[in-house]
Amino acid sequence: MPKIKIRVSIIQEEKETKEEVNAIYQDNIFKYQEDKKTKVILDLNQNILLRENKELKMKYIFQEKEETDGIIESKELGKKIMVKIKTKKIERKENDIKITFQVEDQSFLYHIEVLK
Repeated sequence: MPKIKIRVSIIQEEKETKEEVNAIYQDNIFKYQEDKKTKVILDLNQNILLRENKELKMKYIFQEKEETDGIIESKELGKKIMVKIKTKKIERKENDIKITFQVEDQSFLYHIEVLK
């Protein structure tokens, strides 16, 4: 499995998080772990983002210019919350991916760039 170095940026209206991590990239799927022990899978074949840590499990499905249902599951409470995701734009230049989307009334830019 090819390991690569990536920079992950998540930009909200007033908050920006950037992190450089090692990832596995195979068959159009990025797998990596963020600093706070959150496992992340971005499947570019199906445009699905999965995030999981001790407290939460999240599944977002992106369809450009469409509204989809996302699921956020609280492991502690055993409850699932459905959220509306409106995908504004999916941009991809080789392995440089930008997804602009809105969850409820929060705007996000999720960006993965492969570092050389």
